[in-house]
Amino acid sequence: MQLKLKGLTLKGKNRVKENGEVWRVEIDGSFQGIPAWLVSCGKDKRWVFKENDPDFEIIELAPLNF
Repeated sequence: MQLKLKGLTLKGKNRVKENGEVWRVEIDGSFQGIPAWLVSCGKDKRWVFKENDPDFEIIELAPLNF
């Protein structure tokens, strides 16, 4: 699955600018007890909360294109 992300904070905007807006979901789980996805784009990996992430807005969920 892929996520299309929009940066909300300076940190989020910089990550999207550096890596692009489409990120691949590596793990569907939780981070700090909150439902989240571990996403990757290039060499960058990070946890994104499924709801109310402080740095990113999830624009779109899409299946992987092979």
